[in-house]
Amino acid sequence: MKLQSAIEFLSTYGFMFLLVIMILALIFYFIAPVQNAQQNQCTIFGSLVCNFVIYHTQQPTSNANVIFSVSNSGSAPVNILVANVILNSKTFTGSCNPTLLSPGASSICNAITTPYEPVGTQMHGYISITLNYCNSQVSQFGNSLSQANCTYTPLTYTGEFFSYSSLVTANSVSTTSTSTLPPLN
Repeated sequence: MKLQSAIEFLSTYGFMFLLVIMILALIFYFIAPVQNAQQNQCTIFGSLVCNFVIYHTQQPTSNANVIFSVSNSGSAPVNILVANVILNSKTFTGSCNPTLLSPGASSICNAITTPYEPVGTQMHGYISITLNYCNSQVSQFGNSLSQANCTYTPLTYTGEFFSYSSLVTANSVSTTSTSTLPPLN
């Protein structure tokens, strides 16, 4: 008799148990944090393209470097004036090399931030680049590009980045790109 009532109970409420288990599995799947859900990536709005971003923790100092590469995807040369990184509502001033970019040219930018985050921490920050456009005739057909040709009103382009904090030592620099990085300060 007990076996019969158990079978009746399972046949009556079995689908409800299955439904509750499926709902709990979906809730766990969508709410549980996923390690490495966001890879190193960056975006900038405007005529610049962000190629890569890296957040390096320098030990034993309390500094970190945010290194990113930008390319001029516009049709006119640009002169990069300031490259800021914003992390945790703090703005850190950086620089780019080279600062004068012909169309299609790239630059490596670096901003030193403090304090550093532990290795493996996911970083979410913002990039703000102030630049001015240059006379487009000076960069083509062997003419030299100089800052004297960049007299337009400065514009600021912003974007965001995601990166995981990685450790860097004096003898090792690794990237996810084939670009060459400048020496770390």
